Amino acid sequence: VRVSVNNGRITSFEHRMAGPLADFRHGFGERSSAQRAADDPEGTNQGVFRLTTKVPYDVGVTSLSLKEQELAIPTASFRATYSGTLGTINEIVISELARTLNRDEYEFRRELLDDDRYRAVLDKVAHEGQWGRPMPAGTAQGLGMWYEYKSIVAYLMECDTRGPGPRITRCTIAVDPGRVINPRGLESTMMGAAMDGISLVFKAALHVDRGAVRETGLAEFQWGRMHDSPLDIKVHVLPPTQDVPGGAGELG
Repeated sequence: VRVSVNNGRITSFEHRMAGPLADFRHGFGERSSAQRAADDPEGTNQGVFRLTTKVPYDVGVTSLSLKEQELAIPTASFRATYSGTLGTINEIVISELARTLNRDEYEFRRELLDDDRYRAVLDKVAHEGQWGRPMPAGTAQGLGMWYEYKSIVAYLMECDTRGPGPRITRCTIAVDPGRVINPRGLESTMMGAAMDGISLVFKAALHVDRGAVRETGLAEFQWGRMHDSPLDIKVHVLPPTQDVPGGAGELG
């Protein structure tokens, strides 16, 4: 440790660690977790993955496993655990199965759900969002739902592709948090999650050119802006279903 002092004030503070003991710069957590996964596939990350993820549909024998891959370029965490990625994969696969079998995506989900709480949330979003209503050419509806922290949420989005780029025009949300403590806070959190999803699907990306990230700051990183927000967005909170409140921070 080297400290510089001038007139009784610290002007600089330098801390150096001798030897290649650890690299705590950007991406350290991902490198260490990837290495641990490689050394011990049944280690911490695998345990967290299995304890925090679920396939809510009764599709027969289900296996949950995590295979992490260390990348050549250090990365940072995606803020949440595995919800955003696994929830997306679950719902894409279920939708594709329904289409392959020529089934209605809402009815197909409802038939496979293994819990009445799930069905109530799905029924609410389908009813309030008018699932299956006639849509003009170039527009469509989509469903998705997720369970986490003893809470359940479902989103029904309407997308319009007739303009210069696709955009979400309507968003209906149904959420069962077990027992809500702060209704307005819950609504805001679900709306914010909707904007996260819209940003990740349509805009947000980092591009790597010859080993360097093209974007240099938030001015170039295209997260959702006000004009990307659906003009019609509503949150419907279901009546209490349990005594203990569930979580909502990463639910949406």
